[in-house]
Amino acid sequence: MEESLKEFEMETEQEIEAEELEELRLEQTIQEEVPYQPQDITMEYLKSLEKISLLTPEKEVELAKRIKEGERQVKLLETKTNRLKAKIYSPVPKNGDRKPNNGHKHAHKAKGRNGKRPKLTPAEKREQTLLYKKVLNQYQQAVLETQQAKNELIQANLRLVVSIAKRYANRGLSFLDLIQEGNLGLMQAMAKFDYTKGYKFSTYASWWIRAAILRAFAEKSRTIRIPNYLFEIKGKLMKSFKDLVKKLGREPTSQELSKDSGIPLHDVDKILNLIEEPISLDMPIGEEDSTLEDLIPDEKSLSPSDSLLEKDLVNQLRKLLSGLSPREEKILRLRFGIGEDGECTLEEIGRQFGLSRERIRQIEAKALERLRDPNRYKEIREYFE
Repeated sequence: MEESLKEFEMETEQEIEAEELEELRLEQTIQEEVPYQPQDITMEYLKSLEKISLLTPEKEVELAKRIKEGERQVKLLETKTNRLKAKIYSPVPKNGDRKPNNGHKHAHKAKGRNGKRPKLTPAEKREQTLLYKKVLNQYQQAVLETQQAKNELIQANLRLVVSIAKRYANRGLSFLDLIQEGNLGLMQAMAKFDYTKGYKFSTYASWWIRAAILRAFAEKSRTIRIPNYLFEIKGKLMKSFKDLVKKLGREPTSQELSKDSGIPLHDVDKILNLIEEPISLDMPIGEEDSTLEDLIPDEKSLSPSDSLLEKDLVNQLRKLLSGLSPREEKILRLRFGIGEDGECTLEEIGRQFGLSRERIRQIEAKALERLRDPNRYKEIREYFE
């Protein structure tokens, strides 16, 4: 009886083991056949961020200092390493071969009076090789420590990216795409951050993260682009539009929008013209009164830095032209279309001033000659170099 019971237990255990193995096999098959869902990746990523501690303002400054000093050390050690390598491994010219080795510009300084590099003795070469290895190790360590500081600063602010990306979820781009674009903005912020200005890194980075996400919307979800300065004021205009509709019970005019929002009338007209689309442009984007209208791109749009540069150049040109007589300034503006609707011919300008074509040409030549004065031209020369 006992033997039968033992046999039954053994058979049962074997059946259970077989069933467990079959379940494991089926589970493995299902895992192999069912693709990994993006939601799973997102959740795993978000869970991984919970383990990362936030930084205090003091720690942010410390990391920023380490990054700046580390980058300086990397450059210095890289130069020193290259010089030592050139000194040790550059071939020594043969007798009669006085042609310099252009591959190592610093190596020429070590050459003797006869134009040839002095040959290192075995002892000198060993000494230089040991020094090279030491400096190379210092260089590699500096690169590693600098990258570690960068990684720590980036990782501690990844949750900031997620927080900003959530505002733009379900608006045409996947959440993971938004996070990826925001992370690119975060890295840009890290590269440009200057701790000496006194502001927090997270505050500074928020602008770059949001700009990167909005740029992604503009580039990937639309086929038209708007100028950056219009892009920035679009949300303000739409808020005024909604407020005035509630107040007036009708759509406001351009003049009413300009007065309420403080936006120049010509910019209001530009924005209103751009939003004439066959789809709804009032689709909300995020939680900051932005709509789909904010994302209409313009292929000829300048970057923020180029826009600032252009404005600065205009100011410099205005200052430069103010040194001329009023007549000379007006003639040059008409001739080259500076602040005018277009360029004018000498005859057209002559008719405006009641002068001959030749006289206008003489005044133009004289004015241009005055502008070529080095003391005048030096202020705008850098814009054309």
